[in-house]
Amino acid sequence: MTKEEFEAGLDHTRTTIANAIRKTLDDYGVDVIMGPADDRLASVAAGAGFPAAAVPLGYADFNGRAFGMHIIGVAGSESTILKVMSAWEATFPEARMPPPLLVNWDTTCV
Repeated sequence: MTKEEFEAGLDHTRTTIANAIRKTLDDYGVDVIMGPADDRLASVAAGAGFPAAAVPLGYADFNGRAFGMHIIGVAGSESTILKVMSAWEATFPEARMPPPLLVNWDTTCV
């Protein structure tokens, strides 16, 4: 593959993703798209030049791993994303609390 072919393919991918995100936002009349943080939503959106953020949901009971949601919007929508993040924190204040083991961690045990 030549450099020109690579650049053309990359440009096509970014354009296709950008068009799909804009179409989804327009078709459904929404300002942001949210999805689980363990998918590729944010990385794909960021690769196409869209702002992305993450918000917590909590920690898994079986291994303590954090999980949450990603939020993406169109370029220039950072203030809208911050408003969503603020509303999220007001709605789910306990989502940021670490598991009890981490809260009560005794540094002398290390």
